Amino acid sequence: MDIFGLNLNGANQMYISGICSLTSLSDFYLTRFHCIYYLRMNKIRPKLLLAFSFCCVWIVKAQNSPSHFDKMTLRQAIETGIRNNKELQNSMTETEISKEREKEIFNHKLPEISFGANYKRLTHLYQYEDGLFESPTTYVPTKNVYEFNVDASLPLYSGGRLNAESRKSRIGTQLSELKAQRTQRILKLDIATAFLHVCHLMQQEKLITDKMKEDSLIIRQVEAMRRNGASTRNEVLRTKLQLSNHRLMLTGVQNDIIIGEHQLLTLLSMDEQATLHIDPESINEYYKDAEVPESNAALTQNDELLMAKTGYELQKTDQQLVRSALLPQLALIGNYGLMNPNYKFYPPQPYFYRIGMIGLSMKYSISELYKNRSKSRATKLATDQKVLEIEQTGEIVNHALFTARQKLIEADERIRISQEAIEQAKENYRTVRQKYSENLSLITELIDADNAYLEAESNLITNRIDKQLKYFQLQYILGKL
Repeated sequence: MDIFGLNLNGANQMYISGICSLTSLSDFYLTRFHCIYYLRMNKIRPKLLLAFSFCCVWIVKAQNSPSHFDKMTLRQAIETGIRNNKELQNSMTETEISKEREKEIFNHKLPEISFGANYKRLTHLYQYEDGLFESPTTYVPTKNVYEFNVDASLPLYSGGRLNAESRKSRIGTQLSELKAQRTQRILKLDIATAFLHVCHLMQQEKLITDKMKEDSLIIRQVEAMRRNGASTRNEVLRTKLQLSNHRLMLTGVQNDIIIGEHQLLTLLSMDEQATLHIDPESINEYYKDAEVPESNAALTQNDELLMAKTGYELQKTDQQLVRSALLPQLALIGNYGLMNPNYKFYPPQPYFYRIGMIGLSMKYSISELYKNRSKSRATKLATDQKVLEIEQTGEIVNHALFTARQKLIEADERIRISQEAIEQAKENYRTVRQKYSENLSLITELIDADNAYLEAESNLITNRIDKQLKYFQLQYILGKL
């Protein structure tokens, strides 16, 4: 095997060929180690090692190049968007933070245990037995003071404050999860909308391409009729102008497809250098021609309504927290210590001693009786406001559901009318073309009939895509997207 002008033996050939199958950076470093080993053992010139390194780096970079999607499905697009979207990642992180705070609140119910140690060195004790202006009597106490204490307390009753805080943190986690779900549903709807837009453009592209082929046939027919004296040069020019107009339409549609795919690429937070082409048939994986719900009874998963109800529960918990401040707090306390000297006796004894205690601690804030009034009224008003917010949100969502349901029914009717219009335009175009071939109609009538046929087919494509979009919008309102 000859590489860079050097002959390699069989062992080296094996390791050189192994470079071509690298799948990761770890494989690259491992292979490079083996290459160095064999190069040294076989005393191959150092420039070959440098060439190998460049080759390995080039291969690894090529394998880590931006993704290329020739036929990205809607499911792949949604999965990629969920994986890459920064706002969704931020919402999920907030949910994890809320879960950790929930654990932190639970820890408040656990016993508080602390350990303390003190060392002190005392001066002489001067006692003024005959007054401050007379000479004091001097006592020499034990110079060194040692204290080792273990304190413990366990909350027994706090007016429901700890339970309310725990419930509040749990509801806060639910609210964070609902926000993350809403962000995910909005992202799915945006991706589906952009995906449908590109699908619509691709179907329009196919329609215009087919029309251009038919334009070419008509041009050949008109030119043949002109050679036979049955048509004029002006009619040939009019048919060619029709083809040129369709080419302009095709150019615009193809450019819009490129823009739409780039917009989808941006929505998926993918690398700018990545290439993306969608699979329009994959829309059927998510779209189902299901029956339209007749009532709002299925409206149980709407994110806005669930968030409003969760906000009400959160506000009720805040109201319980305010009320708990008016109740006493009871805790079990304990202490155990090792100290020196012993001041429990007089005169103090210069010995270590141990002593412990256990008891109950009760605390009641009298000031809360007059401080808590405004706060309690404010939380009650806020709770009543949340009730109104739930009712208002329910009305808005119900109207949105009614509108989406009616628009979906309208889309079905539009498709039916468009199909009838295509049959009419197709028959009209066939009749006019037959008359034109028999010199019974003008070229303008044929072009008008062709344009009407094209418009009817284009409207059917638009109405079908619009129905799919209305379906996704309805699923979003129902909270099922």
